[in-house]
Amino acid sequence: MYPTPAEAFLAARTLDQEMRAALAGTLGAAAAVCLAGLATVRDDWRALRDEVAWAVVRAA
Repeated sequence: MYPTPAEAFLAARTLDQEMRAALAGTLGAAAAVCLAGLATVRDDWRALRDEVAWAVVRAA
């Protein structure tokens, strides 16, 4: 579970499970954006990002 939709969206950008866990523990969207900038972005992210964004918004 992620504290906000921002962390959930940013976690979906990577397949790195350690980074996803770290994003789940961040204190706010600004910290999550900084942390996510260090993650390797998954190869299929451009194809998935709109679908992920809609899924995160619907779940929020």
